[in-house]
Amino acid sequence: MKRNAGERNAAGKPKAGGKVINFLTAYVARMDRWSDAIGRAISWLTLAMVLVTFAVVILRYVFSIGWVWLQESYVWMHAVVFMVGAGIGVVFGMLVVVTVGFAAAA
Repeated sequence: MKRNAGERNAAGKPKAGGKVINFLTAYVARMDRWSDAIGRAISWLTLAMVLVTFAVVILRYVFSIGWVWLQESYVWMHAVVFMVGAGIGVVFGMLVVVTVGFAAAA
């Protein structure tokens, strides 16, 4: 009777942590899908922010109408885009490196 009848590697020895590795692989795949979905939502929120800003400008300067809540909405959308978008940028490696002043100091 075999004690370790679980998964085995190429040498025939039992795999270390087969269930744990499978769980972690599924978890990472789930988090990647979640990050991708959030990134796509942020990109659509950016488009909505541009359209709301355009509407505010047209309403204010063409029709002389201004609603504070509409103006505040694109400010808050901008905040969400930066706060959540920065995290998504780190996940996907889309960072902007600012090196102003470091070249002179080095």
